[in-house]
Amino acid sequence: MTGIISILTCLLALVTIAPISTHPAWWIRVWDFPRLQILALALLTLVLNVALLPWSSPWVWGLAAVNLACVIYQARWIYPYTALSKPQVLDFTGYDKKPRLRILVANVLTPNRHAEKLLALVAAERPDVLVAVETDGWWEQQLTPLEQDYPTR
Repeated sequence: MTGIISILTCLLALVTIAPISTHPAWWIRVWDFPRLQILALALLTLVLNVALLPWSSPWVWGLAAVNLACVIYQARWIYPYTALSKPQVLDFTGYDKKPRLRILVANVLTPNRHAEKLLALVAAERPDVLVAVETDGWWEQQLTPLEQDYPTR
């Protein structure tokens, strides 16, 4: 059992230390992501270490220390993303009455020929800025009624 826990501890230490490197290789960068899984496995290995191995050996103490270091390191990475951490963004308290810039982006898709729907949407929403995307000459002609309200093209 000592051999299995030793190998598992060494692997956990390796995948915990690997992301500290700035090397861009995928087989190093991949260990940036499964931090929760590494933490869980290190915690399980630590529990097995404490429960099953004889504490008379300095090797067992070393394994426990390495597992504990892995748990602490991974937990420090995960902590800011948990409910235990202080939120970095304030809760939404409602809209204030200040004027806002309203932008309407319409991806009309060139083969689409339903200009009346876009004109109705613009009339209903009254945006400050209108951006029509994927238009052609036909769309330019259909949107000429908007030139009075939106002179800049």
